[in-house]
Amino acid sequence: MKELATKVIKKVSLEIIYEAIEERTGEMKSEIREVKDDLRYLTQKVDTQIGQVNQRIDTLSQKIDSHVNQLRQEIGQLSQRFDTVMQMLVDINKQLAKK
Repeated sequence: MKELATKVIKKVSLEIIYEAIEERTGEMKSEIREVKDDLRYLTQKVDTQIGQVNQRIDTLSQKIDSHVNQLRQEIGQLSQRFDTVMQMLVDINKQLAKK
């Protein structure tokens, strides 16, 4: 009778332990799923933000290229004007040298 009582107590104790372990394991799996979901959400959010930043970089790069081209044109025009003014000064100097 004592052996039977001991076996029953051990069996009941083991069942209680297994139930506690199973319950805790379920809780941990649930928490892991939540962390995975959060990580997935944050990854998507970061990817979206990276895409937006890349678009902004592309837009700014295009604007910079446009401004650089415009400045090059303006510098070319100023260079032509400068050459014209220099030529006019040379002509004036020649005319003054003749007198």
